[in-house]
Amino acid sequence: MVGYGGRTKLTVESEQEVDGAGKLRLLRVPGRAKKGFFKRRPQMNCPISEFLRENIPILLDRYDLSYCKGKDCIEYFVIDKHTHEQISYDVILCLDRPAKRLIVRRFCPELYKQVECHYLSAACFYILIHHFAHEYHLPKDYCVCLETRREVYKNFFSLLSDFHLEVKKVKFGKSVEVCGDYPDIDIDTTMFKKAQLEAQDLPFSV
Repeated sequence: MVGYGGRTKLTVESEQEVDGAGKLRLLRVPGRAKKGFFKRRPQMNCPISEFLRENIPILLDRYDLSYCKGKDCIEYFVIDKHTHEQISYDVILCLDRPAKRLIVRRFCPELYKQVECHYLSAACFYILIHHFAHEYHLPKDYCVCLETRREVYKNFFSLLSDFHLEVKKVKFGKSVEVCGDYPDIDIDTTMFKKAQLEAQDLPFSV
């Protein structure tokens, strides 16, 4: 049984991970994608959107990504390359092996607070999903699941076309359970670094 350092709330609180107009506009952001980032051309049945091809390299140019791996969970950290400060608040992905589900427990990278980063939350979500899948060698029959508020789904997750996230269940109150595809694409995730944490700072307890 894996614990989360005392954190028990499992909904995705990402209502601020959209632009100032309350919508994630999937447009190109100025910048040039690094050559060779995608290890091989994606399979034709799992194309990568032009939006992500443009914005993942921009994300990686500005931020370092590190992680701490537990038995079936990984906590991620987003670090500003210029200031070396951690900007993410709480980002945890977990594995439900019996149900073949990759579960996004928490997704608060806090990129919306940074300058000209309104579009990078989607890129961050995408690259984290693939790193997690590579770490646990997930087959393509797994699905991506999360629980979030209805307005967050409408303004953010529903627009992530690479995952085809759809509402599967309406929960009590304003929450919904969302599931979508895991796009099995071979992209480079070697830029992730293992976080160097003190014993008292470990996010997982067994």
